[in-house]
Amino acid sequence: GVQTCALPIYYIFNTKSNVSRGKHAHKNLKQVLIALKGNCEIILDDGKNQDKITLNSPSQGLYIEGLLWREMQNFSPDCVLLVLADNYYNEEDYIREYKDFNKHLQTKKHISVSQATPSNAETTKKILTCEFCNKIYKDIISKLI
Repeated sequence: GVQTCALPIYYIFNTKSNVSRGKHAHKNLKQVLIALKGNCEIILDDGKNQDKITLNSPSQGLYIEGLLWREMQNFSPDCVLLVLADNYYNEEDYIREYKDFNKHLQTKKHISVSQATPSNAETTKKILTCEFCNKIYKDIISKLI
């Protein structure tokens, strides 16, 4: 028979450079974003600070957890952005309006942009090396077998 597996994985491609994607936050979802091909920018916003991260290598991933507004933009014409998630789609987990995001920040503990995207080597980096990405790939493959 045919085995099916609904893993929380998707990819974004053929996005015009002037189009922004995302523009939402998650209450609980954790994600890893990897530019398999091409490049794009990720804007993370904790309600006080914004950080712009360029993804341009399949050997690096950006780990996003906690209550952070995210936006993906400036896609290269050949960009393929892989998104790995720790849970399946749940509309209840989304915050789709920025004003609602700010209201939610008042009631919930959240991670700051500086914690999510450290700028120096002394802190725990969330820009992940290919070793971590390879572990994720192995975990995905083991679920498929």
